[in-house]
Amino acid sequence: MKLGRTYEMTVEGVTAKHTVKYPITLTMGINRQILSSSSTGRFTLYNLSPDRRKDIYHDMYDCKASKDRPMQLVYKHVELKAGYESDGVLPVVFKGNIASAFSHRQGPDWLTTIDCWDGGFARANGDINISRPAGYGLKDCLNDLVAALAPTVARGIISSSFVGKLAKERIFSGNAWDELQAFIRDLGADPSQPNDAEAWIDLEKVNVMRRTDSLAGSSGLPVISAETGLLNTPRRQATLLEAEMEFEPRATLGMMAELQSKETYLNGDYKTMGVRHNGIISAVVSGDLTTRLNLWVGVKKFNPVT
Repeated sequence: MKLGRTYEMTVEGVTAKHTVKYPITLTMGINRQILSSSSTGRFTLYNLSPDRRKDIYHDMYDCKASKDRPMQLVYKHVELKAGYESDGVLPVVFKGNIASAFSHRQGPDWLTTIDCWDGGFARANGDINISRPAGYGLKDCLNDLVAALAPTVARGIISSSFVGKLAKERIFSGNAWDELQAFIRDLGADPSQPNDAEAWIDLEKVNVMRRTDSLAGSSGLPVISAETGLLNTPRRQATLLEAEMEFEPRATLGMMAELQSKETYLNGDYKTMGVRHNGIISAVVSGDLTTRLNLWVGVKKFNPVT
């Protein structure tokens, strides 16, 4: 049973880190996708204290000097854990950096709105300037590119599918995320390498996997059914199947899930390519909180990776 929505949010302010918890009203719009672009979150907190409203502020153009650059955008961290009191442990449903944060009054309420990117800071500010000789391992190149995106993101899963060595010297110079994407595209043009590789960031971890890989041992949602909160008949659009559920915080990008719908021809195992959470958690205002899953139809055989 999904009983008792609750949450805990950690927000880095101008002078301090703030922990905001239920029963303060929270609305959320989270869009996590296996894409080269950043996953996003928009959160609105209601009626925080004046001191908190003042401190939870961020101008998207705020910059400061760093050891490598005369001016660099400021990184401020945000993390949201959410779920149900009946489950005990609250999963992390979003982690990233603040793009902007401000407060304004709307009627009798003070609203603090926080827009966020997952990995957006690393994509914008990660630099690399290295060369690797012929014979250097392809997976080692991927590790080097991911390491250049630190410290605001960490290494996630890099598939064991990437075997072999560089045929000639390779120079990586410029934005680390762009260089990672270019390297993956070049691997796709090599007949001996996977042509369906994808690099993506989720919960501030960088993953490089094939489309036919899935996360092994994922603690995510194993079954999508009416019993676990499936609300409507899933809809197929192009190569994706969209399933709407009651809020499901266990949903994880790259996880495998078994669909059990009354439209039995749609049933089977799918890879989760997108997770969107939208709605409200509040002790005083009723409202919906749902999760939409984008499931990849594609091939039905997936390779678990760790």
